[in-house]
Amino acid sequence: MTRESAKELLPVIQAFVDGKIIQARNTGGDWFDCDYCGSVEWRVKPEPREFWVVVDKAGPLHTPYAVFTTPQQVNPMCESIHVREVLD
Repeated sequence: MTRESAKELLPVIQAFVDGKIIQARNTGGDWFDCDYCGSVEWRVKPEPREFWVVVDKAGPLHTPYAVFTTPQQVNPMCESIHVREVLD
């Protein structure tokens, strides 16, 4: 292990200590959750992105016109849709 590789691994080790989910990459290149990983490549599992899209109920196909990172009050002609990313 080099000092540079240790610097890269340190946040993963700290996240494991803090109780976060750690993932390893298998030989096929896919990431999987693990408690103990014999792999040589690890990461902290990414948090899903979350946002709210405001759409015009009367517009064609409910046209989205705004995106926010927090819930917003909208007028009755609009709808606020909560979106949360699904991570595999």
